[in-house]
Amino acid sequence: MDLELVFENRFGKMEYDRKGQVLHNTYKGLFVEELAKELFETSMPFIDKNPVRGTVHNSIEMRGTFTNLNGWFKEVYYPFLIPRGYCCWSAAVSDVFTKFAANLLIKQITPKEVQAKVFTRLEDSQRYVYEILEKEKVA
Repeated sequence: MDLELVFENRFGKMEYDRKGQVLHNTYKGLFVEELAKELFETSMPFIDKNPVRGTVHNSIEMRGTFTNLNGWFKEVYYPFLIPRGYCCWSAAVSDVFTKFAANLLIKQITPKEVQAKVFTRLEDSQRYVYEILEKEKVA
Protein backbone atom coordinates (compact mmCIF):
# COMPACT_ATOMS: atom_id res chain seq x y z
CA MET A 1 0.00 0.00 0.00
CA ASP A 2 1.22 3.49 -0.85
CA LEU A 3 0.93 5.99 1.98
CA GLU A 4 0.95 9.76 1.48
CA LEU A 5 2.10 11.95 4.36
CA VAL A 6 -0.74 14.20 5.53
CA PHE A 7 0.81 15.74 8.64
CA GLU A 8 3.62 15.11 11.10
CA ASN A 9 4.71 16.58 14.42
CA ARG A 10 7.02 15.36 17.18
CA PHE A 11 4.30 13.14 18.69
CA GLY A 12 3.15 11.37 15.56
CA LYS A 13 2.34 11.29 11.91
CA MET A 14 -0.74 10.82 9.80
CA GLU A 15 -0.54 9.08 6.41
CA TYR A 16 -3.24 8.34 3.85
CA ASP A 17 -3.89 5.23 1.80
CA ARG A 18 -5.78 6.77 -1.11
CA LYS A 19 -6.82 3.45 -2.65
CA GLY A 20 -8.14 2.03 0.62
CA GLN A 21 -9.43 5.39 1.92
CA VAL A 22 -7.73 4.74 5.27
CA LEU A 23 -5.71 7.01 7.52
CA HIS A 24 -2.68 5.45 9.19
CA ASN A 25 -1.71 7.30 12.35
CA THR A 26 1.53 6.49 14.15
CA TYR A 27 2.23 7.82 17.64
CA LYS A 28 5.54 7.73 19.53
CA GLY A 29 6.57 8.50 23.07
CA LEU A 30 4.58 9.88 25.94
CA PHE A 31 1.09 11.13 25.04
CA VAL A 32 0.99 14.92 24.61
CA GLU A 33 -2.59 16.19 24.42
CA GLU A 34 -1.87 19.37 22.42
CA LEU A 35 0.20 17.55 19.80
CA ALA A 36 -2.31 14.70 19.49
CA LYS A 37 -5.19 17.14 19.05
CA GLU A 38 -3.14 19.01 16.46
CA LEU A 39 -2.87 15.79 14.43
CA PHE A 40 -6.64 15.24 14.50
CA GLU A 41 -7.56 18.87 13.83
CA THR A 42 -5.15 19.00 10.91
CA SER A 43 -6.83 15.93 9.42
CA MET A 44 -10.25 17.58 9.23
CA PRO A 45 -9.64 19.84 6.19
CA PHE A 46 -7.86 16.91 4.52
CA ILE A 47 -10.85 14.61 5.18
CA ASP A 48 -13.17 17.27 3.77
CA LYS A 49 -11.39 16.85 0.42
CA ASN A 50 -10.41 13.15 0.57
CA PRO A 51 -12.67 10.23 1.58
CA VAL A 52 -11.62 8.53 4.81
CA ARG A 53 -13.63 5.45 5.74
CA GLY A 54 -11.38 4.11 8.50
CA THR A 55 -8.27 4.65 10.58
CA VAL A 56 -5.46 2.40 11.79
CA HIS A 57 -3.85 3.82 14.93
CA ASN A 58 -0.33 2.48 15.50
CA SER A 59 0.17 3.17 19.20
CA ILE A 60 2.78 0.46 19.79
CA GLU A 61 5.45 3.03 20.69
CA MET A 62 3.08 5.37 22.53
CA ARG A 63 2.85 5.54 26.30
CA GLY A 64 0.04 6.95 28.39
CA THR A 65 -3.66 7.63 28.21
CA PHE A 66 -5.57 9.97 25.93
CA THR A 67 -8.87 10.05 27.82
CA ASN A 68 -8.66 13.88 28.05
CA LEU A 69 -9.57 13.94 24.35
CA ASN A 70 -12.69 11.78 24.70
CA GLY A 71 -15.02 14.75 25.04
CA TRP A 72 -13.55 16.32 21.91
CA PHE A 73 -13.87 13.02 20.01
CA LYS A 74 -17.53 12.77 21.04
CA GLU A 75 -18.52 16.39 20.43
CA VAL A 76 -16.35 17.34 17.45
CA TYR A 77 -14.47 14.55 15.69
CA TYR A 78 -17.07 11.77 15.37
CA PRO A 79 -19.85 14.18 14.30
CA PHE A 80 -17.45 15.43 11.63
CA LEU A 81 -16.36 11.96 10.42
CA ILE A 82 -19.58 9.94 10.35
CA PRO A 83 -21.53 12.00 7.78
CA ARG A 84 -18.52 11.62 5.48
CA GLY A 85 -18.75 7.80 5.45
CA TYR A 86 -16.39 6.94 8.30
CA CYS A 87 -17.19 3.48 9.66
CA CYS A 88 -14.26 1.89 11.52
CA TRP A 89 -10.98 2.21 13.37
CA SER A 90 -8.51 -0.01 15.13
CA ALA A 91 -5.58 0.52 17.43
CA ALA A 92 -2.42 -1.49 17.94
CA VAL A 93 -1.16 -0.92 21.49
CA SER A 94 1.50 -2.26 23.84
CA ASP A 95 1.12 0.01 26.88
CA VAL A 96 -1.49 -0.96 29.50
CA PHE A 97 -2.65 2.65 29.91
CA THR A 98 -3.04 3.17 26.16
CA LYS A 99 -5.00 -0.08 25.95
CA PHE A 100 -7.26 1.07 28.78
CA ALA A 101 -7.88 4.43 27.07
CA ALA A 102 -8.64 2.81 23.69
CA ASN A 103 -11.10 0.33 25.22
CA LEU A 104 -12.76 3.13 27.18
CA LEU A 105 -13.12 5.13 23.95
CA ILE A 106 -14.82 2.14 22.31
CA LYS A 107 -17.19 1.46 25.22
CA GLN A 108 -18.17 5.01 26.15
CA ILE A 109 -17.57 7.36 23.22
CA THR A 110 -17.43 5.57 19.85
CA PRO A 111 -20.90 5.68 18.20
CA LYS A 112 -22.66 2.40 17.41
CA GLU A 113 -22.30 2.93 13.67
CA VAL A 114 -18.49 2.92 13.97
CA GLN A 115 -16.80 -0.46 14.46
CA ALA A 116 -13.64 -0.39 16.56
CA LYS A 117 -11.25 -2.85 18.16
CA VAL A 118 -7.91 -2.90 20.01
CA PHE A 119 -5.05 -5.24 19.12
CA THR A 120 -1.52 -5.92 20.31
CA ARG A 121 -0.15 -6.46 16.79
CA LEU A 122 -0.17 -3.83 14.05
CA GLU A 123 -0.82 -6.44 11.34
CA ASP A 124 -4.01 -7.57 13.08
CA SER A 125 -5.12 -3.98 13.51
CA GLN A 126 -4.63 -3.25 9.81
CA ARG A 127 -6.36 -6.45 8.72
CA TYR A 128 -9.40 -5.63 10.87
CA VAL A 129 -9.99 -2.22 9.22
CA TYR A 130 -9.41 -3.40 5.67
CA GLU A 131 -11.67 -6.45 6.11
CA ILE A 132 -14.51 -4.25 7.38
CA LEU A 133 -14.11 -1.90 4.43
CA GLU A 134 -14.03 -4.81 1.99
CA LYS A 135 -17.27 -6.19 3.47
CA GLU A 136 -18.85 -2.72 3.17
CA LYS A 137 -18.07 -2.73 -0.57
CA VAL A 138 -19.81 -6.07 -1.05
CA ALA A 139 -22.91 -5.17 0.96
